[in-house]
Amino acid sequence: MSFNRVVGMRKANLVRLQTARKRAEASGTNPSEFDDIYNNVRLSQSSTLGLACEILGNYKVRVQNVRRDFLQSITRDSLNFLAGQKLQERQRLSLDEVIGESMKSVVDEIFTTLDPYISEFNKAVACTQLSVSSTSPALVKEVLSFDSLRRPVHTVSSYRARISTCRLSIVVRGQHNKVDFFVLPVEQVMALTHVESQHVPLMTFSGEHNGVGLIDWQVEGKPLTSDRLERYCLHLFDHLIEQTRDEIAAFSNSRYLLAGAV
Repeated sequence: MSFNRVVGMRKANLVRLQTARKRAEASGTNPSEFDDIYNNVRLSQSSTLGLACEILGNYKVRVQNVRRDFLQSITRDSLNFLAGQKLQERQRLSLDEVIGESMKSVVDEIFTTLDPYISEFNKAVACTQLSVSSTSPALVKEVLSFDSLRRPVHTVSSYRARISTCRLSIVVRGQHNKVDFFVLPVEQVMALTHVESQHVPLMTFSGEHNGVGLIDWQVEGKPLTSDRLERYCLHLFDHLIEQTRDEIAAFSNSRYLLAGAV
């Protein structure tokens, strides 16, 4: 029987005995006949409390017998280790977050720079084969491989935008500290990384942490200033339109040759 339960029973008995004494006094009965029982209850309660204190005292003695110097040493070293692990994890997460946000801002700036040029260009070539469409930057998660039960094994995330004509697309793909540019046939762009991994990027912006919480971006070994970013973006846009014209011309010539052969 537990200690708390024993104490509870003793308290209940005391209440009943006290009530009985009051009733006896009211009815003229000698209440002293209840004294022996009352005293026995108090004695039993005192014995129970003494036993509990003795058990707790023995437990305290056993705990105090450990080597305190060893316990303090191993505890201190372990807590310092755990604190160091948490600090390193926070630093890694913080740096990854800084790089990720910086990469997204570069991709956003590329799209923002090209968007007004695309809009003005489309006013001139509306409803022709040279019309340009665009897809705003967005985070895309891909599953690159599955296990035998078709569960994802290898996944990759990228922050990407796309600018397309009827023939070709410029794919802007941001991953960690790199922003890669690909020029791909429009029918292949939906394959994403599977196709992009088979091509060399036309151009790459690279970011590097400068040690003071900022990311320095470069292109071809030169700092990526706002002016340089705009010039490279316009060069890419010009390349897209030029390559699209060549594709359209080549297709038209092939159709003309085929018609002549018939």
